[in-house]
Amino acid sequence: MKEKRVYLPKWQIYFLVPLMVIIWGFITYQTFFTKSGEEIGFIGWLLLSALFLLLIVMFSLMAFKKLPAYILVEK
Repeated sequence: MKEKRVYLPKWQIYFLVPLMVIIWGFITYQTFFTKSGEEIGFIGWLLLSALFLLLIVMFSLMAFKKLPAYILVEK
């Protein structure tokens, strides 16, 4: 059996991180500066912020070839 590790292309990190930051900024704005933000609350915002940080780290590791996105096994 032969294993192949597949990584994300490096250009995706330059696309995904700004996209995640924009989405996180919108969630932050909605949470703290509008009345609809009362539904999510501070704890929800904190959990979403931690999730987005984890996703940014994971995508960065995949793009810089530290963590494989896929592992293909050939017979």
